[in-house]
Amino acid sequence: MRTWRKLHLAIDEKHQIVASDLTEKEIGDTSALPGLLDHVDCFETFMADGAYDSDKVYQQIKQKQVDTKIIIPPPKNALPGSSQNNIRNEAVDTIKKPRSNDV
Repeated sequence: MRTWRKLHLAIDEKHQIVASDLTEKEIGDTSALPGLLDHVDCFETFMADGAYDSDKVYQQIKQKQVDTKIIIPPPKNALPGSSQNNIRNEAVDTIKKPRSNDV
């Protein structure tokens, strides 16, 4: 029986793969993150898709490197979370602001 797997990658600013993890399909992106972070020495920016939008992920990244710029798009229906997660709350506020073409 065939099954699919998920390939999780960490890439650097030159788009070179610096860490990878192949998991079963049931393993979520946030569960694979600690293994990737273990293989990366330092990073200025962390970019990921919305699947990584959780307080736990923000905490893991800041624990690894405090001054990292985190770019994770929250879903459109996101609400501000804990007051400790100002980066995410700012992203949510930005999404909630009306854009000029929404008028």
